[in-house]
Amino acid sequence: EEESKEGWENNKRKKDKNQQEATRKDNNRKEIAIGRQQGEVEKKKNETKD
Repeated sequence: EEESKEGWENNKRKKDKNQQEATRKDNNRKEIAIGRQQGEVEKKKNETKD
């Protein structure tokens, strides 16, 4: 009984870690996309200034 509980704990920990990693990668992708959008907006602003 104890061993299976420990195995379950380890699996849960692994899953949580994988989930965190996936979330982090997803957030990085979002940040990059947002940064690109902001860069495009800035470019347009600079072009219209002239």
